[in-house]
Amino acid sequence: PNQPQNNPKTTPNENENENENNSLLIIESLKDKFRRAGVYTGAFDEVIDEVLTVLGEATLLPRPLKFSGVTYTGEDFRRIADTLTVEDLCRIVNTLIGHKSEIVDAPYYILGVFANIAGERK
Repeated sequence: PNQPQNNPKTTPNENENENENNSLLIIESLKDKFRRAGVYTGAFDEVIDEVLTVLGEATLLPRPLKFSGVTYTGEDFRRIADTLTVEDLCRIVNTLIGHKSEIVDAPYYILGVFANIAGERK
């Protein structure tokens, strides 16, 4: 008799590892893109890394986030990452540096700036 085959299911731990690997690939891809564009000059490299890391991680958000009444999913942040320009990155870094003293949650703030830029493009 035909018996159903057991398909191995991925465990939550395997999914977390896969998501982390995907996030790292996206982050490295973003950093490489902007290294080639000449953005890394030594002056604000740590801030640039922070911004690109937050965006890379946001592409795999487990649940949507709301900014100014608009909901953004991981896929939305993936599109933002795919179309991010040097000008956008510089604008975000400058905004972050200019408001550093008043920022409580830097990752959320950074994603809010990304969302604002994306909203301007619509």
